[in-house]
Amino acid sequence: MYKFIESLPEYYATIQSQTNFPKDYINDLFLIGKCSKDTNTVKEIRQTLEQNASEKVIKAFKIRKKLIKSIGIPQWYEVLNTLLEYANISDDLDVDFMYSKLGFDVLDVRDSHDPTTLIQNPILLGRFPSVRIINIETLNFEQGLPDVFEKFTQLEHLSIEGEYTILPKSIEDITTLQSLELELPKLTHIKFDFTKLTALRSLKCMNTNWPTPTLPTLPRSIEAIEFSLVSTLNSIGEELNTLPELNKIKIMKCPDFTTISDKLNVPSLTVLSLWKNDRLQLIHPKVIFNGKITCFSGELINLEQQYTFDSLTNLVVSDQAILLYLSQNPESFPNLDKLSFSNMENLTEIKVPWSKFNKLTTVTFENLIGDNSLSQNIEQCTSLKHLSFFNYQTVQLPKSIGRIEKLMSVTIEQSNKLIIDTCFLPSVIDVLKIINCAEIKVSNKIICVGKASIENCKVEKHSDLFSYLSVEHFTYFPLKNDTYEVNDITNLMVKPYTLISLDTNLPIGLLTNVLVNCENLKILKINSNAILPDSCPCLSVDQETKLHTLQLENVELDNLDQLLTNSPLLESIKLRGYDHFPAVELPYLKIVDLSYSKIPTLEGLDAPNLEVVDLSLCYEFGLAGANALVKYPKLKKLRLQGTNDSLCYVPQELTCLPLQELYLSGYQIDMIPTYIGQFKELRTLHLTNFDTEGLPNSLLDLKNLERLSIEGCNFSEPIPASFRSLKLKKLQYTISKFSGANMNPKYYNNLITDGYTDLVKWFTNED
Repeated sequence: MYKFIESLPEYYATIQSQTNFPKDYINDLFLIGKCSKDTNTVKEIRQTLEQNASEKVIKAFKIRKKLIKSIGIPQWYEVLNTLLEYANISDDLDVDFMYSKLGFDVLDVRDSHDPTTLIQNPILLGRFPSVRIINIETLNFEQGLPDVFEKFTQLEHLSIEGEYTILPKSIEDITTLQSLELELPKLTHIKFDFTKLTALRSLKCMNTNWPTPTLPTLPRSIEAIEFSLVSTLNSIGEELNTLPELNKIKIMKCPDFTTISDKLNVPSLTVLSLWKNDRLQLIHPKVIFNGKITCFSGELINLEQQYTFDSLTNLVVSDQAILLYLSQNPESFPNLDKLSFSNMENLTEIKVPWSKFNKLTTVTFENLIGDNSLSQNIEQCTSLKHLSFFNYQTVQLPKSIGRIEKLMSVTIEQSNKLIIDTCFLPSVIDVLKIINCAEIKVSNKIICVGKASIENCKVEKHSDLFSYLSVEHFTYFPLKNDTYEVNDITNLMVKPYTLISLDTNLPIGLLTNVLVNCENLKILKINSNAILPDSCPCLSVDQETKLHTLQLENVELDNLDQLLTNSPLLESIKLRGYDHFPAVELPYLKIVDLSYSKIPTLEGLDAPNLEVVDLSLCYEFGLAGANALVKYPKLKKLRLQGTNDSLCYVPQELTCLPLQELYLSGYQIDMIPTYIGQFKELRTLHLTNFDTEGLPNSLLDLKNLERLSIEGCNFSEPIPASFRSLKLKKLQYTISKFSGANMNPKYYNNLITDGYTDLVKWFTNED
């Protein structure tokens, strides 16, 4: 709202210049007049309205109440109450337009906000059809809830609380409704058909007198059901089996809830949470173990019943009763593939018969406190391939890990008490991940690893780690400010020729000879601002390297020119913190990322196959540098966000490039280029943070455009209906929970083509 009030003079001037002014701008004039502190402007608008508006509009304008305060910005509910007063006087006023123009799309009406006008005339609620969220709390409507919900064309969330007895039929007409929350202790009738709410994903009822002992027939879109303190609900069962998206059911403190049918078999159900339902009978185990439910409390299951759970392949055990059942009845789980133990303690007396689970490939131990015997004899699980430990609160790993013959990966994370002795690890393993553990003790046992990640762990001796660890792909981030007992750690590597990729924050002085010793290195990523005393910031190069990828962040090499010249196979380069790019020929180079650098131009780079250039927050890269990009005839992706002030427009010369993806920011570029349609190959266009009237008509010439981002944009006029012809697949615009930050959907709705376009928060690689 503050932003709108600041722009009032420009807004007023804009509408005055329109051809149908003032006839088509009565609501705009009314809004400006009720928000302006300029007495001359208000007087001029009053005279214009008196000559052109209806009597009721004039009458509403003459009431003394304004939408602003003499000091400060009013609360949103004060704005709403004032608009309701205007609406009560004039049927002609578009108060919904005014409310959204001020940046609001939420109606939260409750006694504490003193909505006197709405209580006196409840149908006024329907005068705000474009809001996304409505919360109604304990308003004393004499005739009950107003039956006006069919008017809400964009409503996504509806919450109703109070002593209302009837839910009106018009609720079923809210085809956009995604979430419905009810707290209605005196409810007697639901007049609408739930199945007509075809977008409904979530239904929550708390302290509600549900009219029937079972759930209604729900739409196939429903994903979550939550009932708490609902005394009338007594059972759920096979009526839910036809809901393909339902993945969560929570029923809590429902005193008469007694039965879950043994025929309950919801195809996507993963969470069944039942808490303090005192009369609930024991549940047949097949309800839990025969579906996708991975976590459940054992005290609610009839564990005396024997049953074979053929379809169960994934089980999370976080309850000792279920753990005991699993251990005593392994034959009941013949196809178990993944097994996790989590959030338990004091398990020293329970032994798992590992040899009985002959199809088990993955085991995870998570948040287990104190000593436990679960992993004892785990090597007897002959099919085990993947083993993980998360927040494993013991001091050492099971010694038997190294004896698991088919083990392919070991992951150990967030275990701050765990001291890992490498003598207990397998000699050969595909994947080893050790992150945020207490310490690594290196034995004199050589371990060959395909892919290793070691991060934020104390290492007894770094020299031993590199001497006894042979790795193909190595991510190594030791503790910050660690000490090192050697000059160049790569001189100690047991098999340096096996190293293919290295990603590390080691000081550059420890890696001086990495390209000499590791002759097959193809990927090198260094992110380190640490400098060792008496070390030279360079990477020795005695011949052409095999590097395909080079990333140097916060590392300033003295011999960058030499390194690039001797790396002709490079396909990707990322430089952060550099102020120049060497004149070099790189025939295979496809990607250059200069984000956060100070490089002003790529003019000296000869890269005929360059496809991607990222210049995010590259504040020295200006207009001259942008003009020079035309030398790259295969450039497909260009990011111009946070560049030099001289680059305040997009050079039209760039339209000759076959760009498929273009990023432009209104923080840097003054305006969206009118010739944007000349980028004929564009498939993805990011236009972020532009304050503009709308989009250039030439955008309609982008016949290949599939994805458009208008994140942070603010349009002053609705996008014309002709833009539906774009038939975008994705439109990216984040709708904030803080409604004042959102653009009214009617300004961008014509970018959404029914049956083609999805409105998304972000783009994904799959898009």
